Amino acid sequence: MENSKRSIRQITISNLGVIAATSIELGDGFNVLTGETGAGKTMILTALGLLAGEKADSDFIRSGADKLSVSAILHLEGNPSETLDHLIAEQDPEMDQGELVISRSVSRDGKNRAGVGGAVATAGVVAKFASEFYAIHGQGSNQKLLSNVYQRKLIDQSEEELRKSCENLRHGVLELRNRLSQIVKRIALKPDEYAIMQSRIEQLDSLEQWQQALSGALNALDDEEGGAISSVSQAHRALHQLDQENETVNLLSNRLSSAKSELNDLRSEISRLLSDLTSEPGELDRLRERKAAILAFVKKNSDLTASGSSLDEQIQSLIDYADSVDQLLANIEGGDERLIEMEKELREFFDELMKVGESVSKLRKMSANRIEEKICDELAGLGLAGATFSIDISTVNVAKPEDFPLEGLDEVTFKFASHQSITPLPLNKGISGGELSRLMLAIELALVSRGELFAIIFDEVDTGIGGETANVVGERLAKLSENHQIIVVTHLPQVAVWAQHHYVITKSADGDFVQSSVQKVKGDVRVREVARMLSGEVENKAALVHARSLLEHASSL
Repeated sequence: MENSKRSIRQITISNLGVIAATSIELGDGFNVLTGETGAGKTMILTALGLLAGEKADSDFIRSGADKLSVSAILHLEGNPSETLDHLIAEQDPEMDQGELVISRSVSRDGKNRAGVGGAVATAGVVAKFASEFYAIHGQGSNQKLLSNVYQRKLIDQSEEELRKSCENLRHGVLELRNRLSQIVKRIALKPDEYAIMQSRIEQLDSLEQWQQALSGALNALDDEEGGAISSVSQAHRALHQLDQENETVNLLSNRLSSAKSELNDLRSEISRLLSDLTSEPGELDRLRERKAAILAFVKKNSDLTASGSSLDEQIQSLIDYADSVDQLLANIEGGDERLIEMEKELREFFDELMKVGESVSKLRKMSANRIEEKICDELAGLGLAGATFSIDISTVNVAKPEDFPLEGLDEVTFKFASHQSITPLPLNKGISGGELSRLMLAIELALVSRGELFAIIFDEVDTGIGGETANVVGERLAKLSENHQIIVVTHLPQVAVWAQHHYVITKSADGDFVQSSVQKVKGDVRVREVARMLSGEVENKAALVHARSLLEHASSL
């Protein structure tokens, strides 16, 4: 099946933050959003994030309004992917010439609504459609790259043969688990199972909240412009300009040095904790189904338990009862021949699955080698010529069927060092926010040919860069836009000039109310916007000349 091309045609926003009402018609290729700080650029990303399933917060609602609403017109060109085709068949949304409308509203009274193709839907269904059409990469979402699970996913999606092999392996592991459950189903309940399961459900329910909180803490520490580590380092450098033999100055300098070390340790610990917050796809649903089954079983067999006993006591009573019945049957029947036969079949299936897992491992390592080389080339072009990047793949030892991992036998670790003289370390042990942004961009560029032609939104991809490096980033984004629709929020003119479609968000005040509007700019108006980005002044003659030069250079290539 030929790959489809998916994009965002239009974004419509009402009463979101400083935006009272606006509609943006996006084009194919490279789109850029610019504007002064606080003008509302982040609200555009917030709107797309809400459609993509991010947590709805009534604090986003514009002052004086009862609700906010966001919608997007998504465009499908060509045949849908297998996942999207299944989603369309399942939901049967109204589509007009490949265009689909998704929407979401948030009310102060808690009555939130969502829709797909003009019909009422859940926010989860809207998010599924959104994820098939676009992906958002920002300082928060870049934190996913610190996760070993996400790193493995990037490799598995890189090539068609590997994608299909991984899918076959997943089906095999699920079948293995199904066969295993049939063997052990006679023992329906296990001691402490319910309590452990309930604890895991609560952890998974709060996973998103944990990830957002930890990402926020990490950004506050690690932001290259205003983060705590950067600020303390700057203060330490400032004191070093003074006489170090002065006892007071020396004491303050030492305290700042200790504070910097402590903050670096905190960053590493938060990064490790964030990378550990992962779950297998469908794990929460499976646990909830198991919980419901246990509760139904206990209720159905309540006559076998003591009246007024707690849930844990009822479960233990049923376990004890099942054990006594199993022992009685074993004494009468002298064993279970079918059980022995099933265990033999399971072992044979397990041996075959191990071969499939080893085959997937081989493909993963070959793919990782190719990706690693491409990413290193891209990093050099993004101002990180001295950096080193590597992908380590280790094989886990699986001796029992019940231990076979859902995603196969491999553990994947991305490693990075900012200079060749430094030993590469896992990403959660030292990569800065700016380096992480450029690494994510390098990965997108390296995997651009993998066939998933959807829209990619970049927020703060230019963090920590400037000058010629910014110009290179802009050029590389322009290359990426040859196959994908690219939407970038930036404050760097060297990036903005490469876009084919330029939108400016402006802020105005009317009494106590502040509101923002969006305008597509070109010609002299665009030149003045780039000049403002260069100098802070729209009519600065030198900046106007420089802006025109940057635009002419970008359009000539």
